[in-house]
Amino acid sequence: MTPLQMARAECPNLESDTCTGVTINDDLTLAKSTDSKICLLGGNARCRYFETTVAPMAEYQTDAKKAASYQDAVFSYRSKHPDMYGTTRKCPDCGKPIFKQDRFCPVCSKERRRNTQKQADKKRRSVIKDSLPTVS
Repeated sequence: MTPLQMARAECPNLESDTCTGVTINDDLTLAKSTDSKICLLGGNARCRYFETTVAPMAEYQTDAKKAASYQDAVFSYRSKHPDMYGTTRKCPDCGKPIFKQDRFCPVCSKERRRNTQKQADKKRRSVIKDSLPTVS
């Protein structure tokens, strides 16, 4: 899923690829710009409303498939704007851009976690197997 597709699904400002320009101020009042314009995400530009309101929705999805596609859209958006999110580093395994706080990209991180768990399970099984009494 692309950031624009996520905005089409979740952004209340987007109506037929036209942004209404409504924003929420810090004091929770609504501000509306008078200009209707094309959605900024269509031109790969930064959108403050997407960053503050729509992108965090990826964290709170209950449907796993929808959550994964939303997280991909947010990751794609952040990758396109490295100056804001610090995605100047690359994953040592696959070379995809990663964020400051991450060691690996989400795909490689999941694979490494899976391999570590397999090794731990194998080691635990061998310890249990060795401790069982032998029947003669």
